[in-house]
Amino acid sequence: MDMISQVTTITGSVVSQKDLWRKQLSYSASTSAELDHLVAMSSLEPETAYRFQIVVSSMDKNSKAEVHKSLWMGLRIKELDDLSRAQKIDLSSGLSENLTDLIGSAAVYKNDKTLFVVWETSVPLYGWVEVQELEGLTLTGLASETEEEEISSDQHPP
Repeated sequence: MDMISQVTTITGSVVSQKDLWRKQLSYSASTSAELDHLVAMSSLEPETAYRFQIVVSSMDKNSKAEVHKSLWMGLRIKELDDLSRAQKIDLSSGLSENLTDLIGSAAVYKNDKTLFVVWETSVPLYGWVEVQELEGLTLTGLASETEEEEISSDQHPP
């Protein structure tokens, strides 16, 4: 019996690939389970906008163990230039509900060209930070008024 294939026409419109999240970077806090976590990131561009999240697990990031992730938080390194060396930005509002029992405190600070994300866990855990560069998107609260005006409702899907 011959199988006759049906040809289906794709009727959707072309989708712009411009405003997509880019390749994800991962920065580890340590090679073992810890209570105090410190991630140093020196390769991020100051003028570039990023989003990042804190990730913790009972196993290292290469395992298939369950992970707990914070919410994605926006970041533009240049905007941290005005902080004094001792100032930290509290990240507790970016912790998701599943992390509030595991992470007691979390903060970000900058020293010269290196960005640090620090957090404390209630039990020893592996930890890392996942970072994605943003392209063609603005960060709420960081965009200028003119940038915000350029975004109209017709640019968003229904």
